[in-house]
Amino acid sequence: MTEPPRDPFPGVTTAGRVLIILTVVFSGWLFYTVVLWINEHGPSGSYPIAFLLCVMAPVVAVFFGVGTLVLRLLGLRFRKAPDDTEKPVQQGTPPDSQRPRS
Repeated sequence: MTEPPRDPFPGVTTAGRVLIILTVVFSGWLFYTVVLWINEHGPSGSYPIAFLLCVMAPVVAVFFGVGTLVLRLLGLRFRKAPDDTEKPVQQGTPPDSQRPRS
């Protein structure tokens, strides 16, 4: 039998997942832009990736923080509430609404 795929972000809402995807896309765009800018305006030579990450990491962190604040202002949550998590249902057990009352 095949098992359903595991959820990589079990405690994150859909809005939070969209923010994560946008942050990854933004960081890729920023990396591309920084590399092109350094290639055009910087002195010739090779640069270590850590040098580029020192520029990118704070900017991406601010982007993610602002995105989280925007979600809060819109009334959306980034993380699921502890009672929102779905409990795994064992195979063969009826849903709560169909269980016999004792």
